[in-house]
Amino acid sequence: MQHHISRTMLAAACAGTALLYGFSLAGTAAAADQATLTLNAAQGSTLAGHTFGVYRIGGYHDAVSSGEAIASFGVRGTTASNAWAQDAIDNYNQAEAEDIDIPLGYDAAGAVASLADTGSAMQIRGIAKALAESSRRPAAAKTVTGSGIQAVVTVEEGYYLVVDSQGAPMLIGTKIDGRSLNGTELGVATVKSKSITVDKRIGADTSSLKDHGSYTVGSVVTQTITTSVPNGKLGGALAWKITDTPSGLVYVKGTLDAELRDGTNVTDLLDVYDSAGVAVPGDESLKDASGARTDPDLTVPEGGFVIDAKRLMAAHPNRQVTLTYQARITTVKASNVAAVTTVFADGTDSTPVRDEDESTSTAYGFDLDKTSFDDPSLKVNGAGFKIFDQDRGQWLSYAPSTGQWSDARDQASATEFVTGDTTHDGTVDSRDDAAKAGNLRFDGLGAGTYLIQETTAPEGYSSYDIAIPSLTVTITENGAVTFEGKDLPDLSVDDGDGSVTVANIASLTDLPQTGGAWSALPWILAALAVGGIGLAVVKTGGIIRRGYTRR
Repeated sequence: MQHHISRTMLAAACAGTALLYGFSLAGTAAAADQATLTLNAAQGSTLAGHTFGVYRIGGYHDAVSSGEAIASFGVRGTTASNAWAQDAIDNYNQAEAEDIDIPLGYDAAGAVASLADTGSAMQIRGIAKALAESSRRPAAAKTVTGSGIQAVVTVEEGYYLVVDSQGAPMLIGTKIDGRSLNGTELGVATVKSKSITVDKRIGADTSSLKDHGSYTVGSVVTQTITTSVPNGKLGGALAWKITDTPSGLVYVKGTLDAELRDGTNVTDLLDVYDSAGVAVPGDESLKDASGARTDPDLTVPEGGFVIDAKRLMAAHPNRQVTLTYQARITTVKASNVAAVTTVFADGTDSTPVRDEDESTSTAYGFDLDKTSFDDPSLKVNGAGFKIFDQDRGQWLSYAPSTGQWSDARDQASATEFVTGDTTHDGTVDSRDDAAKAGNLRFDGLGAGTYLIQETTAPEGYSSYDIAIPSLTVTITENGAVTFEGKDLPDLSVDDGDGSVTVANIASLTDLPQTGGAWSALPWILAALAVGGIGLAVVKTGGIIRRGYTRR
């Protein structure tokens, strides 16, 4: 089982100062060649005072070439390194909510490495810390004292944990036969004096959180920011702020709630600034070695917030905290960046460390074209439709001025869309786009299943209930749209391109031609006649209401 790793995934891992790769276990490992690990200081910093312990987790095998680069490869641990990796996994799983599992066919070292593809940022950095703190950690392959802006460590080819005496542990792999993976440079990492991480998610509620979702424009979604509270003790963190910067979303003020992992509510320990444009003061006394401020003033972004969390840092250091809040989606494509900035003591100076994560939402749409059953080329204006969210059991209203949807009280108060009415004023006239005759465009809908019910028959077509079509629309998370006829299913045709054509019949005598249950129409009409029941149409205020009347 060879696990292929993409350049994009490794680039994302590099951004978190961790390089992880996924891996096969088949084949025979060859003798390891010599390679190097290059550790660079962050811009403006040096490695002075840092001591690096380098620990080998596993060796490479089954490397597959792709031109001058490596396309994929495997990592396998030894008996000792697997025991170490297993102990770290066990310790991590006891402490954190998101367990790390060992995939079928992997050893413990391979499971640690596979987190580059399957793990969250929290898991990747968490397992590095667990490896560093494990009592099963073997002897270091090399120990190096840092100086200047770079340290080069000669080791056997393989995958390593680097423990920094002045910073967070790192995971890094050497080059393979001097080559990197698909253009992504291996064997190089940037050292930070401290490390933080943030995990940003979005969902319809707290039970459906994810990195990316599809939600209806106008809906209120749940968002979370999960991070670790830095240690504000002597020599630790000096300032800590959290910034929420949305695009296409607006924070619902007053909904923010903060809890530690054990359920302790710590909302009152946060100073929340949520008025756009307001300045949030920083600590002018905090500066780096060059004299530049490390805790600058911040400005509250439009629709977002800034949190000064210094009081929480003082009360609950080294704890995991989750901020939960709500936001309203205002555009088809929406994103939200949560950034955590911590200023750490660095001798007599200070160093700012920032990490961020993003969650996104994409809404989708589809076209409905109204035609005549007798003449499919004829585009028919004036047909009315309403939309029902079947997943939530809600009829929907639409505000064309904002493009936002909302829940209607009932079907009667739901928005009726009229074919050919491109101005959304309820009528078809000269102000509408003639090129869109017979067309409706539904935009800004999230993933889910919807009922599209024709509620007004166009002029010249049968308005009896039994002659009115309806259909269901299914939208997937990735935007695929499919249609299925419900009432008079043969009148709704999925065009296969994210659009649907819905026909109307001019007379009940056309029903047998539509197929399905309506081929029995003569028997239905006979039953109605025997029962003394007639179909009546009542037109009130331009709205056609259908019902049954007894003769």
